[in-house]
Amino acid sequence: MIAQLIRWPIGRLILFVDALTAPRRPQRQPAEQARVDATTHGLSLYQFHACPFCVKTRRALRRLGADIELRNAKLAPWRDELLDGGGRLQVVGHASSRTRDLSLVRHKMVNFQVSADRADAVARELMRLG
Repeated sequence: MIAQLIRWPIGRLILFVDALTAPRRPQRQPAEQARVDATTHGLSLYQFHACPFCVKTRRALRRLGADIELRNAKLAPWRDELLDGGGRLQVVGHASSRTRDLSLVRHKMVNFQVSADRADAVARELMRLG
């Protein structure tokens, strides 16, 4: 309960700052953008709207100009599709099982770094693909 009371305003603050500082999409020639769109066609990101790790991933996608469908994993039908396909409702990148004995601040920082590294790996792969 207390975690939710803390999480909600922090999530709104994250979304507000994200909106104010949104990265620009790259300017590409139409043929080059078509190649990027073809590469990312059919990809979907199951995400949580106010999750800081998901915000970082969406920002990386925008910076790369990657048009990937965003699916809110909290809402039907995406939630049900994810669960029916064997997925789990969690943010990939959390290192909770490995950091539970750390202080809360250190635990959150390690989780953030793991997620940031994964988001950067996705961005690098998308850049490699064009």
